[in-house]
Amino acid sequence: MPDVEDYEWDKPQYDEGALERYVRSLSSKKLVSEPGEKFAYSNMAFECLGDVITKVSGMPFDDYVKRYILNPAGMEESSFLKPEHLPGNWAAPHVRGLANFAWEEYPYNRMHGPSSTLHSSALEMCNWAITNLNRGIFKGRKILSPLSYDILWKPWAEISDGKQMGFSWFFGEYRGEKIIEHGGGDTGFRTHFVMLPDKRAAAVVLCNLIPAPVEEIAHSALDIILGYEPGPIIPYASLIVCKTSSEEGLDAAVAQWNSLKSNHPDKYDFSLPQFYNLFTAMSLERVKDAESIACLCARILPEPDVKVIEDMIEGYQKRYSNNKAATVVLRAIRGHRKGVREGEEQACA
Repeated sequence: MPDVEDYEWDKPQYDEGALERYVRSLSSKKLVSEPGEKFAYSNMAFECLGDVITKVSGMPFDDYVKRYILNPAGMEESSFLKPEHLPGNWAAPHVRGLANFAWEEYPYNRMHGPSSTLHSSALEMCNWAITNLNRGIFKGRKILSPLSYDILWKPWAEISDGKQMGFSWFFGEYRGEKIIEHGGGDTGFRTHFVMLPDKRAAAVVLCNLIPAPVEEIAHSALDIILGYEPGPIIPYASLIVCKTSSEEGLDAAVAQWNSLKSNHPDKYDFSLPQFYNLFTAMSLERVKDAESIACLCARILPEPDVKVIEDMIEGYQKRYSNNKAATVVLRAIRGHRKGVREGEEQACA
């Protein structure tokens, strides 16, 4: 199945019928390939599975999972539901743009509960780890048959970087040890959950800021578990440079990036993915932020990386044709690529 294009976080639905309405709205969608032909991760498919649970059990998906999985697994405070008004003890979403800001909305919509809206805590996610490491048993209570894990933890698909996919779990290796993991992310939140089944150990990282190095932090925790000295987590150079761009302008930011890259090549991360916050800015219609980040990319990144960014923006624009920020940003990037260096100020004004 294809993936969700718009979660409609800005138009959240809270009623019981939201999930079924969403699934029924998919009747005109086409499969991206024949079943079993290739791997593709699809949150849309998880929504459909959630509605199947609703139909088979006769209970709303979120109620069923709460009663039969979360509560027995020691996750009494965890829920797929969110009140219309954010409770005072819940983390609010934050985003890195040119500067960090708290997002005034929230990534919740009941029609995307099965894929996206589990609310939990580090402590209760540790109970989830214990439940899985015990193959479906928590404090002597059997939630799943241990034999279920022969299916859940069986690799069903080969994916990138030597990793494999089972039923909702990703499999790989870390320092020669088998790992079973799953990460998550929505606007303002990033998470990573990883288990070492042979060591009966796990790590969970929850962060209410994007982008954030949650996988690297989880791996540092695994290092400690395995008896290694954790390596340094190298910060994105963009954390400093975007702030400079916001406060002192584009030229100062470009000079700072070049200086950091020349004088501290091992102290900072200069990779392309750190600028994917550009797409968060576009999705939130923060047009000035998005344009400024795009212009910064055009000035500091190698030409092949700028082309990658341009192609991604073009794909984003086709998918979200109503997004004004995408049109502005694409114009700025193209202006840079078509012009010479003397034309950058005009392209990225």
